[in-house]
Amino acid sequence: MTQAMVRAMGAGLILLCAMATTGCLAAQIPTSAPPPTATSSPVPVPSEGPGWVGGDLTYAAGSDLDPATYIEWADGMAMSDAYEVDSPDDGNGHWSHTHIATGCVASFWQGTLADYDLTGGDQSLSDQVLAHDFQEETAKISAAAGDVDIAITSGSVVQMRAVTGQNEQGTTYVVLARGFSTLSAALYFSLDCPTGQDAVDVFDEVRNDFSVYITPAAG
Repeated sequence: MTQAMVRAMGAGLILLCAMATTGCLAAQIPTSAPPPTATSSPVPVPSEGPGWVGGDLTYAAGSDLDPATYIEWADGMAMSDAYEVDSPDDGNGHWSHTHIATGCVASFWQGTLADYDLTGGDQSLSDQVLAHDFQEETAKISAAAGDVDIAITSGSVVQMRAVTGQNEQGTTYVVLARGFSTLSAALYFSLDCPTGQDAVDVFDEVRNDFSVYITPAAG
């Protein structure tokens, strides 16, 4: 799926969440970080293109999304007995669940971004989101990340960038990001697993428990 990278634990990372708790996105958000412009509401994604009319939402197709389109996580974990709440929706677009069988924490975020380069399109923006998280240059993330298809509730898929790895403590992770450059918005997911659990294996098990919901523009 990806090349493995080590994520620095305890460092200041992506400004996507105001919380500084384990499982908050990459579980590495500093308390001193300035708060982002974020919302737990569906993310509107404007475009000057002809309008996305369904099918797979590739990076290129992101530029065709209609201005009135809404994109958000469809979180099936919230309805499953296999999970318990780790942190409820904080009102800033972040919430998380613990996978009871493994102890892995699945964290979701959706909202808008600030101070990102939007000129390179959705794949570039997705890599920037990951680069902030890992405190690495975007070029290094681009070389290490891979593409993962996440289901859309309508039956298609959305392309996302993914990085996996293991920290010095033996904990493992899978981190996904999809940026939408036309609105400076993003979806973000991380799965952080304790020592003894392989996050990639657990991700393969739980990936069908969440998807992306897209509300197309009325027309």
